[in-house]
Amino acid sequence: MEDEIIVPIIFLGSSGVGKTCLINRFVSDIFEDVEPSIGLNYVPKDVNINGKTIQLQIYDTAGQEKFQGTIPDKFFRQARVGIICFSYLTNEYDTIESITSDVQKYITRLYDLNPTCKVILTATKCDLCTNDEQIEDFMKGFDYDNIIGRFLTSAKSGYQVNDVFEKAASIYQSIKPIQNKKEVKIN
Repeated sequence: MEDEIIVPIIFLGSSGVGKTCLINRFVSDIFEDVEPSIGLNYVPKDVNINGKTIQLQIYDTAGQEKFQGTIPDKFFRQARVGIICFSYLTNEYDTIESITSDVQKYITRLYDLNPTCKVILTATKCDLCTNDEQIEDFMKGFDYDNIIGRFLTSAKSGYQVNDVFEKAASIYQSIKPIQNKKEVKIN
């Protein structure tokens, strides 16, 4: 039996930014409006990277403030990749300051609990955006060693959704294969 490679991924972001829609697009290739998540949802998905089967353990967290404290720290500690999602000025209530504060809050919580976790910044709903260059510049403002990717995505069109997950899965090279699913070991 081939050793199994597991990559736990935690999705973080405010309510309504499209975390669940990105996951649904990737896992089932569908787009539909969904109700906000409550607590934590788990979705596994196997992918093939360079001839190796990688099991992505995807944890979709609720973005509503009242549920933030209900997500056990162990999910942050076990994650090998944190995908931090935000929508960039896609509604009248967004400001650069509020988006920056939200992204910084999620990066800080993740790094406080898991300083070796890799991060992918993901701008969602880019089908609604008018200035991709401005969003890319915004993401470059978060300059941390553990950031391994910055993506503009659209769950509606599917734009770059698979790229985000392929980037997350690509860290398998730094993970030792294991024969049981109790824990992931990092080199």
